Amino acid sequence: MRSSSPRASTDQTPGTRAPSTFAALGLDERVVSAVRRRLHWRAPSPVQSSVIPSAVGGRDVVACAPTGSGKTGAYALPVVHRVLRRYDEAVGGGMDGEVMRALVVVPTQDLAQQVGGVFRALLADTPLHALVLVGEEGDDVEQSSRMRLLSASVVIGTPAVLSRVLTTGAASSLVVLVVDEADLVLSFTDHKEEVEAVVRLTPRTAQGILVSATLDEEVEQLRALALRQPEAVRVEAEWDHQGQSDARVQYWMARVQSADDKLLWLYTALRLRVLHGRMLWFVNDVASAYRLKLFLDRFGISSAVLNADLPARSRAHCVAQFQAGLFDLLIATDEADVAERRGFSAARGMDFTHVAFVVHVQLPDTAERFMHRSGRTGRAGRRGSVLALVASDAEEARLWRLLPASSSTTMPPLPIAPEALETFRYRVEDALCACTRQAVREAQLQALRDEILHSKTLQRRVSGNDELLRRDLNALQHDRVMRPARASPHLAHIPEYMLKCAALREALPANNGVAKEPVKKSRKKKKNKKRSNRGARQLDPLRRLAL
Repeated sequence: MRSSSPRASTDQTPGTRAPSTFAALGLDERVVSAVRRRLHWRAPSPVQSSVIPSAVGGRDVVACAPTGSGKTGAYALPVVHRVLRRYDEAVGGGMDGEVMRALVVVPTQDLAQQVGGVFRALLADTPLHALVLVGEEGDDVEQSSRMRLLSASVVIGTPAVLSRVLTTGAASSLVVLVVDEADLVLSFTDHKEEVEAVVRLTPRTAQGILVSATLDEEVEQLRALALRQPEAVRVEAEWDHQGQSDARVQYWMARVQSADDKLLWLYTALRLRVLHGRMLWFVNDVASAYRLKLFLDRFGISSAVLNADLPARSRAHCVAQFQAGLFDLLIATDEADVAERRGFSAARGMDFTHVAFVVHVQLPDTAERFMHRSGRTGRAGRRGSVLALVASDAEEARLWRLLPASSSTTMPPLPIAPEALETFRYRVEDALCACTRQAVREAQLQALRDEILHSKTLQRRVSGNDELLRRDLNALQHDRVMRPARASPHLAHIPEYMLKCAALREALPANNGVAKEPVKKSRKKKKNKKRSNRGARQLDPLRRLAL
């Protein structure tokens, strides 16, 4: 599994002829069955068709493919195939079949949980298990993790955890080492040394699979360290060699006058059904995310914040609720410093399914982040839309710089009738008055307090009843209103006098969000405190005096 230059290079494009079924890729029947019954994948993607045959044959592979191209399946399926075959050989030879045979290194805790879910689905109908190790500290916990390594066939974890708990003895049985999102792994300050430490512990005979969205100098160095005569597979899907954007994804731009007008545009677009379906909105910091949520709460629009400051379990549960359709609007951040400190990035690795719109409420700082944010939609052959909001000439110029230099991608304006915007301006400005810095800070603290309360309960349940644990997780409502005392239910309705704009009348279904009657405020009836004259005289001591 060491050294040297690529043995072959295979460039694939979405139009290249490839096997149309997973069975044709040489996979074990149990793997093919799990793909169909558990994962519901219909056909292999281009990167899967290119990588799987080589990986099944035991060859080292370096795969470079963009987000949403199916890289996880490209390595997960051959890994499970090889693990199952080794298990069969061990059982046939009278040995214990359940030992660690595959190690998957991922950059973030959230991606580890997601990849772990794929492996658990693939192994669900077999006697083998997958183990996810994330964010564990302390001697006792590390010792426990080392013991658990011996009882799982596939182990998934971040470099920080694996470098602490992996030992030479435990790694001696490895047959496959995978480094997923290698460019992101190496972009974190401490991860490079930790990944190299993990690689050095693996046997020289272990197969290596390196997966990345880009191939920079650091990834090339890791390839030289971890792989021997790898077969290189490069799949272009986001932008092809001529710079043409993927036809499945439509790019749009909306020009407004100010930062607050971005929220006016977004609210109007939601009312007009211009924005619809499952949506992922990106901002550049957590405070902006909570301000946006507070704004939406004022109008009764359900949303949730994917907060990097919360534990991985809570973030994973938030994503699971979003994927399950409990709410359709998820607000996320992808701050570079937070990604490094917390091991979390919503724009990288996370597989958000059926996302109709990715909205750049605030533009990222690099073209790479713009590409990876946008890659959360149009995944697995589905269609999607990307919208960028700009509020100045400078911001618009920056947007064009974020596109690849060779790209011929166009971003036509996504217009909304000015009269529709002006219809809601007063309401939006009124709602923004409540979204102060203090209110945003209180919302952030409330989220942390709620997490602390639920985390204490979860800690008691982790080793206990699974049903109680599931009930406690369900109690975490990530899309609940942050400040119910300031909520304004009447703002969720549009009175008739505001429907002068024809676009609004056409967009809004009958009796849906329109208040046919003005909202009536209930008044408490005052008790009649007047007393009868007779009673008053009886209580007046002066009237009892005899003169």
